[in-house]
Amino acid sequence: VVGTYHSSLEEMLIDGKTGFLARNGDPDSLLQAVERLLGMKSAQKQQMRKGILDSIRSIEAEDRVGQLVSFYETVIETFRKSSES
Repeated sequence: VVGTYHSSLEEMLIDGKTGFLARNGDPDSLLQAVERLLGMKSAQKQQMRKGILDSIRSIEAEDRVGQLVSFYETVIETFRKSSES
């Protein structure tokens, strides 16, 4: 995967480990990222696939919806308590 910084992809990609990141609006940076991808040896590709799968498993293990619900419950409760004072 080749993505760009400041596009939310950098939250999921680790440059050189699970993909390649380029600077936004910089064709030379994009070219370098693509060349890095195309120049990978078989063992490097296999290692990257492993990194991607590990990353996916980690994301799947997170309860992001539950974390958001808990956060919103805390905010609502804090608001209610401050409104009562």
